[in-house]
Amino acid sequence: MLDNEGRPAPVKSPPGYTELAEWYQELKTCFSRIYYYCSNSNADSAFRDACNLQNELGIICSAYSLETLDLLGEFDAYDLKLLADRTLLIEEKIIEVIESNGITIRRYDTLEAFIVAAD
Repeated sequence: MLDNEGRPAPVKSPPGYTELAEWYQELKTCFSRIYYYCSNSNADSAFRDACNLQNELGIICSAYSLETLDLLGEFDAYDLKLLADRTLLIEEKIIEVIESNGITIRRYDTLEAFIVAAD
């Protein structure tokens, strides 16, 4: 089988939900930035981060056989609440998939708690 560019498509192995949790933790900052930009009416930055996240969501949906997670379909530069709400819905779906597969997402209430955990 070939990919969209005519190269041999990589063979898919069964998804590891630990890797999905690690992906989520890596991109949690992107989710947070979208919320921040939406709450501050910064449409350009919200759109930029939403585009980056949408690309990542496409990869994750394919790798984990998830339903399509359409983030940009809700983008309206004049009503960023739609994007913020859709971002939250998608984030909650990803968390649900991870946790329903027995994976605990590392969460820290403070920077100090994170630093202690890293030691």
